[in-house]
Amino acid sequence: MKDAVLVFPEETILALIRNTAEEDRPGLEKILLNHLSEQEREEYRQIISGKRLPSFMSDVMAKRLFDADSHSDRFEYLLRKVSGDSSIKVGNAYRNEGYIQSLGAKKVIFDMPAWLIDGRLGDLEFQVSAQSFVFQRGELYGSNLLMLQYSVGENQKKTEFGYEDIKGVVFVMLMRQSSEIFRRFVSDRYIHRFISQTADSGLTYDPLVTSVYVQLDKCLEQFRKGKDGEDNHKLQLMLSLLADSNDPMVLKEAGKDPMLSEMVEEARESAQKKEVQAMLLAEKYAAADINAMKSFERKEGGNTMLYALVSKGKLSVKDAAEEANVTEEIFRNNMITCGYELP
Repeated sequence: MKDAVLVFPEETILALIRNTAEEDRPGLEKILLNHLSEQEREEYRQIISGKRLPSFMSDVMAKRLFDADSHSDRFEYLLRKVSGDSSIKVGNAYRNEGYIQSLGAKKVIFDMPAWLIDGRLGDLEFQVSAQSFVFQRGELYGSNLLMLQYSVGENQKKTEFGYEDIKGVVFVMLMRQSSEIFRRFVSDRYIHRFISQTADSGLTYDPLVTSVYVQLDKCLEQFRKGKDGEDNHKLQLMLSLLADSNDPMVLKEAGKDPMLSEMVEEARESAQKKEVQAMLLAEKYAAADINAMKSFERKEGGNTMLYALVSKGKLSVKDAAEEANVTEEIFRNNMITCGYELP
């Protein structure tokens, strides 16, 4: 159907690549690459040729570079420094995808959750695009992590576990593109920690969820200008790598630090593995699908009134298509795609 947009999950694309015979893979990869923009295609080609590093914010790379089991030192360092809590010590990664309160509830999938030695849960979330609902999302994630703790184990009696046993959550949102609410806020700080809550009466208490929001774009901008609102050079370098893993200034400075230079080298080596390349391509393809769908929905959102009028017989397809600036055929197809009946 013309102009209709189909979205294929990343797992589906990856399974397709994996199940394709080795001799047929080049042809499949060519088809998938043609689905991407010219810029995305060129970036992918440079990554697999070793001329460019993959983004550290990529789901594929983030889960390799900051895995709480294989790289607990990196996970612990990042969680400690951005939260300002030096007592944090990582136990092990938490692989569960979330707690569902009811049959109709949506499962929340976390990026990088881990159990801390003191019983708390820590979570690193890697957010690529700016979101106007970032605080709402953060509250939902924090609440979900609390419920994971409160959920009674199979061999544990309810009387053995109560509210006082909840240890708390350290939730971190790493934003490559700052939301508008952060961009409007005037401050040199690029890390925002919500540690306590204060009532209008002045009463203050410490909630079970410590929420931290990090503006990676602002951090990188300050690094390029030789400034640091958080006064921690190594942390600024790590966060700048997340913001842009190919910035020449950042890479040069990162090469002087053992932990950061090791991360860069691991990312470079990983990108040369066929399996990782397949995962990166599947990720890019899925992202392109989602962006196409969002674009389609934005475009069609302004035409829903026209579809309704045509469907009710109050406006002709010809006049409506002219108003929408598309051909009559495309208008009819889009009406059907959006669930409207043709007269």
